[in-house]
Amino acid sequence: YLRRADGSFVASKQQWERLSWVRLSGKQQLVGTTRYHQTSEKDRWCRDQDVTIAARAKALPLAISKRDSGRRSWLDISIMGGTLVAYEHDTPVYATLISPGRGGIPLRGVPPLDTASTPTGTFAVLGKFLTATMVSGSISSLIHAEVQYTQNFSGPYAVHGAYWHDRWGERKSGGCVNLSPIDARRIYAWTDPPTPVGWHGLRTIEMKKSEKTLVVLHR
Repeated sequence: YLRRADGSFVASKQQWERLSWVRLSGKQQLVGTTRYHQTSEKDRWCRDQDVTIAARAKALPLAISKRDSGRRSWLDISIMGGTLVAYEHDTPVYATLISPGRGGIPLRGVPPLDTASTPTGTFAVLGKFLTATMVSGSISSLIHAEVQYTQNFSGPYAVHGAYWHDRWGERKSGGCVNLSPIDARRIYAWTDPPTPVGWHGLRTIEMKKSEKTLVVLHR
């Protein structure tokens, strides 16, 4: 969109390709009920409903702020926003799109699995596996083999690569946090604990909390 002198906006002929990214200036303008965001291309604006914005976290998780040893790494995942941002303490180091559960936020009193929702809360990496076998969340007779770079954080839920779709930024999974294979590989290599060379996977049950990357999931 182009901003006119009177503050109104008009659609331009320019479009960004699907799944491309653009840097925002931080300046916003509300016209009626529609919010526009200024991009780094000063004369180009985008509508709020047309984009997914990876916003910087407003505060550190309590468990990270209290850590006095080890890395202070954590993943900030917005379920409804469809984003993942990796942090070293308060510094964002990587951002990408995800596909969370089709059901979005769990309903109170209803198990998340029943609604294909992604649980909210603060978790930690409980296990890491180069590949895993999973049952489809939508077709119980369908098996996903060789699911890449799987990182469990709560019960059956995991952050993992998904090679069977590319609906990044949209709610698609049975409850897990889906990443593109290349993003899943990057995050898998970055999180703690590292998988020892030659190992297929590991569990972190006996490890200290300071040795694990936190996984924070919110609306």
